[in-house]
Amino acid sequence: MADIEGELHQKFSQCNVELIKSQEWFDFNPVQFLIVNWEFEKRSLYVFSLSDLPIKLIIFSMIGLVGVGTVAGRLTSQPANSVIQP
Repeated sequence: MADIEGELHQKFSQCNVELIKSQEWFDFNPVQFLIVNWEFEKRSLYVFSLSDLPIKLIIFSMIGLVGVGTVAGRLTSQPANSVIQP
């Protein structure tokens, strides 16, 4: 983010507001503001969270996994067919 901030300071140096203690304020027009937001958005990392998933998807997925596990358990626990020799 420090690299991005440096680039933005350089790109928008003409918009810098002179303050006594800081130069962290800019006077952007709407187009410049959109450009800054776009720059941050394209470089931001998205961290996935379970809260992003709909609760119904989570519930149906869990039910599906239990169903598959039940079927797989029954298939593996059936006795093998024995062959009767004459």
